[in-house]
Amino acid sequence: MLFFSSQLGDFSLHFIFPQRNQSLAEQMTRKSSERRKVGADHFAFYRAYLEGVEIDKAAERYLHFSPRDVRSIRSEFKWIRQTLTLAATRSGDRRSALLLGLGPIPVPAASGASAEASNEQTLETFAAEFDPEGVLSESDLIAYFEEAQRDRPVAADRRASGAKERLRVRQLAALRSLEVSLVDTPKLHHMIVGWLEPALAARLNAAQIYTLDDLVNRCNRDGHRWWTKIAGLGEKRATRVTSWLTGHSDSIGHVLSQRALVPRRQLQATTPEAFTRAPTASIAPLEALTVPASLDGSTGRNRAPIERKQIDANNDYAAIYSWLRDFEHKPHTWRAYRTQAERLLLWSIFARGKALSSLNTDDARAFRDFLLNPEPADVWVGPHGAERWSPAWRPFTGPLSASSCKMAIAAASSLCGWLTSQLYLASNPFRGVKVSSGTCPEPGGDRDPSDRSLSIGQWHFLINGAYSEEAAALSPTAFRDRFLLLLGCFGGLRVSEIASAKVQDLKHFEAADPTDVSLRWYLRVIGKGKKSRKVPLPTPLVDALRAYLLSRGYTGSLIALAASKDPIPLVGRLDGNDRAGLLSASTVGETYKRIFTQAARLLGDSEAAEDLRRASGHWLRHTHATHSIRLGTSPAHAKDNLGHASIATTSQYTHIEINERWEPMEKFARGMLPST
Repeated sequence: MLFFSSQLGDFSLHFIFPQRNQSLAEQMTRKSSERRKVGADHFAFYRAYLEGVEIDKAAERYLHFSPRDVRSIRSEFKWIRQTLTLAATRSGDRRSALLLGLGPIPVPAASGASAEASNEQTLETFAAEFDPEGVLSESDLIAYFEEAQRDRPVAADRRASGAKERLRVRQLAALRSLEVSLVDTPKLHHMIVGWLEPALAARLNAAQIYTLDDLVNRCNRDGHRWWTKIAGLGEKRATRVTSWLTGHSDSIGHVLSQRALVPRRQLQATTPEAFTRAPTASIAPLEALTVPASLDGSTGRNRAPIERKQIDANNDYAAIYSWLRDFEHKPHTWRAYRTQAERLLLWSIFARGKALSSLNTDDARAFRDFLLNPEPADVWVGPHGAERWSPAWRPFTGPLSASSCKMAIAAASSLCGWLTSQLYLASNPFRGVKVSSGTCPEPGGDRDPSDRSLSIGQWHFLINGAYSEEAAALSPTAFRDRFLLLLGCFGGLRVSEIASAKVQDLKHFEAADPTDVSLRWYLRVIGKGKKSRKVPLPTPLVDALRAYLLSRGYTGSLIALAASKDPIPLVGRLDGNDRAGLLSASTVGETYKRIFTQAARLLGDSEAAEDLRRASGHWLRHTHATHSIRLGTSPAHAKDNLGHASIATTSQYTHIEINERWEPMEKFARGMLPST
């Protein structure tokens, strides 16, 4: 067992959850299950301590602590000792409580003392040697002293050694006796607060993890880095958790999968099947879906004459993959369209009870309404970030927003329109299906990009506070997070462009001023539509890049690193394994989301915190555009830096007109107020 507590009173610590309309009996049952339990590993730790093993080594061996985690080890040791001595006292065995509280009893080896050595020993000398910390009361000390003096013919040191040995035997016997009555074993249904430190249990509870069953399932669902989705947990604590769960897998009866124990890149290289799902005829990702023969679309009502079809697909499943084949060279687009086609096919089969090629216009309208409220939620909605191989995966993570609904209908119409053009379908059921402008506004209507950019105050809070240079120095993760913020804001790059950037994409050029001998740098970026552009890198960003590369072990100059043959990702993996390849765009996007979420948590319950929780990596691109133009960059230059196809897109970030109209409105409002 590995966890610790700072309790000073009752060893059966209670950690009370918020009550949820429970009956008194349910509350009492729950309180009983929430008491901090004592396991066999606690007794093994304390037995080692009594036998003279240093507590840091005993904690490492039996409780999975790091020897450097001194404060936590001391806290856990204190809790265990108080728990055991209090349990012995409550059972009426005060002598055992005193024995267990004594700590290790040193028993010196028998010495060859000369005959001249004194056979006499005073109570004071016995107390100084036997109870140097003064734990025993005077009456108990006298009783032990008299017991030690019974064998008069034996030399004094031999008598003391024998007495201590007898006491040590009694001490270990008391521990064994207490273990029989007190030790508990973890079970799958146990509340985690019964086994984990209260502060740790609170963090897990906040992530909707209440029982050991919940904890094991979460680890198996999210894989080796499951802890990254739980605020305040950290890798060290997570490692102790998984070590403890693994050590108690027999009693829990539910083991951690290899996905939870081995880093994904290592496991995927050796066991790729660990990241696939077995075929199933229930709701599942496309690659694991087995479509019922009666609903596979081979005889769909909206099928065009089979002899006229222009694709080899004989069913709806194959037809979808035929459509997706045109987007294989655009992986982001391919994944987005696969998601929309997947949702349509799953809804058609499991909610509508029809083959996709049997859908009509009424079905298309019903699908539109379903997107805004996918019910029942326990069937269709799953946790955000669940891997496609996970049993927790669902087609949705919640109702779609208005704009996402519009995009989904557009994708469904594109799919069915293409299948109609290939004479697989007789008609497109989504053609003419309208999405209410009240719920799904036209993209780019009155949506102001500045609504999705950081204010100067928010930016300063991030870069000078939550992710300051001092904070970044605390860990490799914090160091990378700060660089990602600088890169996203100062470079104005898309998340996908950041993920694909390499050090070899850096190029240098001379300053326009012939007296300036310093080099300037830009990053060659391949953006949307495979269009190449040059993004100038300001000096603060280049300095941050040099420091970041040095922290990853790249000691050469930037010129030498940019000219090296081995590809170096601009943003590296936390384990330093750059040879594993570039990070995915989704990983970079999730990292940005974590950065903003953690920063929002520091702001507490406020509107500013709520705004940061909405932020994503793309917000930094909007922040770059908004504030670079505000600080003097011409819209034409900003257009080239951002890779916009039209100056009209860049012009959305200028606010000249609204500023001109603000002054008269201010004057009007002041004129309407009574003078003071």
